[in-house]
Amino acid sequence: MHTHVAPNSSCNCFAGIYAGRLKIKAKAIDGAANKAISDFLASNFGVAKSHVTLVKGARSREKTFLIVGDAVVLTQKCAQFASVDQET
Repeated sequence: MHTHVAPNSSCNCFAGIYAGRLKIKAKAIDGAANKAISDFLASNFGVAKSHVTLVKGARSREKTFLIVGDAVVLTQKCAQFASVDQET
């Protein structure tokens, strides 16, 4: 899953699409934004934390995660999260 992360947000939440990537607002706690995003994705996609892996972009806003699970369910949830109204 390709994501664009907006760090230092007041919450962890989906915020629509940005440059073709699922936008996630991330609340970094002690600089642990990557773990927070990984845990957030696991929770929202209904998979174990161990099934979400950061593949690329550890030090970038553009991140790629591998999420292991039922492809149909993951695709449906991704479409649902992408349709979240974007805040300006």
